[in-house]
Formats: sequence, structure tokens, C-alpha cells
Amino acid sequence: MLDFAFDIHTSLGAICVGGKVGNRIVPIKEQLKNGDICEVLTRKDQTPKADWLSICVTQKARSRIRLHLREERQKNARLGREELERK
Repeated sequence: MLDFAFDIHTSLGAICVGGKVGNRIVPIKEQLKNGDICEVLTRKDQTPKADWLSICVTQKARSRIRLHLREERQKNARLGREELERK
């Protein structure tokens, strides 16, 4: 499910929390089969997690997750430096 969401659009994959396959709710680690009709469920406060790297299979999804995690680390480091300088 996670790879499918990232294949549709990077921003969709980043906020994916699960999906619906054949009217049943499934987790993001669900493996889709050929011919499945699915719907991607999202949440605005969702962000990619490091453990998603073990779930996804495609290189596109892995690279986008790594990119987001790297940007998040850089943002936190910058905010930490600014906070330290203020104190």
C-alpha cells in the first residue's frame, strides 16, 4: 500500500496512514495484488517514519522517505541551534 501511495504522488505517500482494499481497511504494509481496487487513506499530521524503509519495496518510495527524514533532521538541528543561541 505504501509503495502504491508514493507511486501516485510523493506528497500522498508522505501522509498515508493505510488504505481500503475491497471495502476493508488495511495497514500501510499491506501487499497489494494485481486487480485490487484500493483507496489511500491519509491524515494531515502524518509524516514518514524511519521504519517505513523496511516496509517499502520500490526505490522511489525509499528515496523519498530518506529525503524527508534528512530534511526533518536538518530542520530539528537548525531549530536546536537557534534555541541554543537565544539562551
